[in-house]
Amino acid sequence: MSSIEIWPGRDRRAPTIFSPSYLHLRALATTLRGAVARLLPTGSGALVLDVGCSRKPYWPFFAGRCRRYIGVDLSAGPGIPDAIADAACLPVRDGQFDLVLSTQMIAYVDDPTDALREWVRVTRPGGHVLVTTHGLFPNMRDRWHFTDLGLHHLAHRAGLGTVEIVPHGGAIAGFFQILALYLNLAIGQPALASARDLLCALRAH
Repeated sequence: MSSIEIWPGRDRRAPTIFSPSYLHLRALATTLRGAVARLLPTGSGALVLDVGCSRKPYWPFFAGRCRRYIGVDLSAGPGIPDAIADAACLPVRDGQFDLVLSTQMIAYVDDPTDALREWVRVTRPGGHVLVTTHGLFPNMRDRWHFTDLGLHHLAHRAGLGTVEIVPHGGAIAGFFQILALYLNLAIGQPALASARDLLCALRAH
């Protein structure tokens, strides 16, 4: 088995049907993989920053498409960050990265506008910011929930130009994802993922 196949976070990249977050995680992985392939051609030699990286579960999607993949998180915790820093105050010079990635953490920052502005700051002109977040998420301690309109407003306030928002699932999938999460909570298991996921492919400058 290759190092990519055994890289931490396979449960997020390729969830099993038995996962209570299967619908959410499968859609998220599919959309992320497609976005990365579209934005970073093989051999592009891009420099990538993963903000709130934890275990860097999506690094395998970037294999062969970047020369360096750097992860930053608020603490080491269970993850493997290359640097410890606040998402809204990165120890990085302006315009250093070709792509900044942040998955499922912007809902937990003190000020999402400040955080997104910081990610734009460290992205080179013409580069990309990929952000995923949730609309509904039972039993979580997040601070922010976003609508499509709210995400557009946030992106423009942060200084982004072209904004693409990709919703996952729709009403029927959202219903069954919420049902699965609450059933999981009913039997004493923690909720692992959102009922509705939004991917923003945001082009800086």
